[in-house]
Amino acid sequence: MSSTRHYCPECDQRLRDNSWWCNPCQRRHFEENFDNWSTGDKDIDDFLKHTQINAQECDQYLEWIPFSAFINVNKSEISEVGTLFSANWIRGPSDTWDPVESEYVAKRSLLKVALISLGSSTLLFLKEVNFFLIFIVRFFLCNVFLIN
Repeated sequence: MSSTRHYCPECDQRLRDNSWWCNPCQRRHFEENFDNWSTGDKDIDDFLKHTQINAQECDQYLEWIPFSAFINVNKSEISEVGTLFSANWIRGPSDTWDPVESEYVAKRSLLKVALISLGSSTLLFLKEVNFFLIFIVRFFLCNVFLIN
């Protein structure tokens, strides 16, 4: 099975085999967008930004998505960390490479996701989300999103 060599359409850097993710360009796109969103909590914003600038692929970062972007929201579980909900994300993640647009675009609408609301402790919440990100998201490629 031969691999396909891809080059970034912006900087012409050779990319990993079978990938369109260009670390320097994606990082720049994230950084340019930092002023366009905020959770309202500096620690959570910093955590989300950290996942974005350190992502090695399109499914390895978290992003802030307003609650209005979800439908069919159902409460699932309450804990000391926060409340867990299930919902459908109207737009879906930008995880499909579009060669015409030369960027990642959303192609999976109404994607079922887990939403976690912030409990009383930001530090405990971030610790729990970080644990979940490392051990669940990376192994099972789940989609987890933070809500306020």
